[in-house]
Amino acid sequence: MARRTFNQIELEFMPAATRPARPARPGRRGGRGICFCSLASSSTHGNAYLVAVTGGGRGGAALLVDCGTPLRRLEAALAERGVDAGRVAGLLLTHRHGDHTRAMRLKHPLPQRHGFPVFAPAGVWAEADGEFGPIEPALRQVIAPFAPFRVGPFRVTAFAKPHDARDAVGFIIEAAGERLAVVTDLGTVDDGLVRLLRGAHHLIFESNHDPELERRSGRPRYLIERILGDNGHLSNEQAGAALARIVGRSTRAVLLAHLSIDCNLPQLALRAVARHLQAANFAGVLAVAPPAGPSPWYPGDERGARRGADGEVGIGAGNGAGGGARRG
Repeated sequence: MARRTFNQIELEFMPAATRPARPARPGRRGGRGICFCSLASSSTHGNAYLVAVTGGGRGGAALLVDCGTPLRRLEAALAERGVDAGRVAGLLLTHRHGDHTRAMRLKHPLPQRHGFPVFAPAGVWAEADGEFGPIEPALRQVIAPFAPFRVGPFRVTAFAKPHDARDAVGFIIEAAGERLAVVTDLGTVDDGLVRLLRGAHHLIFESNHDPELERRSGRPRYLIERILGDNGHLSNEQAGAALARIVGRSTRAVLLAHLSIDCNLPQLALRAVARHLQAANFAGVLAVAPPAGPSPWYPGDERGARRGADGEVGIGAGNGAGGGARRG
């Protein structure tokens, strides 16, 4: 196993032979809490995240955030993480873009197929009219920012975010005395959002691009300006600076999400964000979500989380705990 060190940040390049035969068990040892994983996390392969409560209680329900991957691939990813689609209590949609809603754009959408409700703001339903497949009225739920609602064992609060889609939102998900924030697809993080998220136990947080790689990508100028704009996506440095203001002593895990395959690298994101988090004395797990397949469960068996598929990167921030990431 080869190692490189950048300012006390240790990156471990794990060969495929170290991949565990089975995924790490979700959740924390010895008690109840939130556990979560990514099922896919990129514009190319789609975005979907899974949240569950571990340690018993209320039938092992799970909550899905976005469904931007092909249906069969999403169902396979759920199964790989030990969750039958019948256990999903509901689907939360952050906005209508196709890399977050692909499994809704079918003759038989994922929620209709498995009979669970979909929660999205009115503007998402209106903007996606004619794009989503048919959903029974009872499964079609309209939500509003800062109006909490319950889905199985979860208390969910949506919050508005700056992105170029109508009524785009992020989510704070609470269960078993813990808070998870899902914060992707936004161009800026203002003081109000920092205050809202401060001290969350877990964060799925966008670290989309390296600005220099974006500018030199050869993409159309309008696309570069869109991504770099205030309603686009967060850069690695923006993510790190925001996270340093958000994390607290209770923050246990940060999963960097929605990395650009063309204009970012896990190493760049980890290095930039870890520098900020170390300055903030963060002592939890920092990891990068794989672009095309499921991540380990976080938090969980940390040793299992550090092992991964060929090309994964693990980093120890603060106290040395680490996570995994696959190259984009």
